[in-house]
Amino acid sequence: MLKGQMDVTIDFKIVQQISKNFLVESPPPFGRALMVWDGDCQFCRGWINRWKQSMGEKIDFLTSQEVGRHFWEISEDSYRRAVHLIEGNGRISRGAEAVFRAYAIGAGKSFFLSVYRRVPVFAWLSEWFYSLVATNRSFFSRMTR
Repeated sequence: MLKGQMDVTIDFKIVQQISKNFLVESPPPFGRALMVWDGDCQFCRGWINRWKQSMGEKIDFLTSQEVGRHFWEISEDSYRRAVHLIEGNGRISRGAEAVFRAYAIGAGKSFFLSVYRRVPVFAWLSEWFYSLVATNRSFFSRMTR
């Protein structure tokens, strides 16, 4: 894990109790992982369609607009900046880590996730490159057509 990143694990019983106090309802634990992405992003849509083909049976894909505020712990701005993977145990990851975790869960390809976990420089470069692409989506969209 990179310095300054948090490993967020959610206890849904506590979330539901807190949610009642704030009139927000987070869903109970679910069996499949959920990839949440910015539905307004055409670049994202193209990649999600590719990912659905390779891992769609084990991971659900919804736009942040479909999910809305069901996951109150994730801001709208955070959804616009990166994909989020919400696993059945409540673990939330974002950006490059979310992509690598999704491939490990959905396609059984865990090589990049293993390197991400074990080599801090690779993790940093992965997140840096993910951020670079995310902030220049239209340019990279033309490159990947």
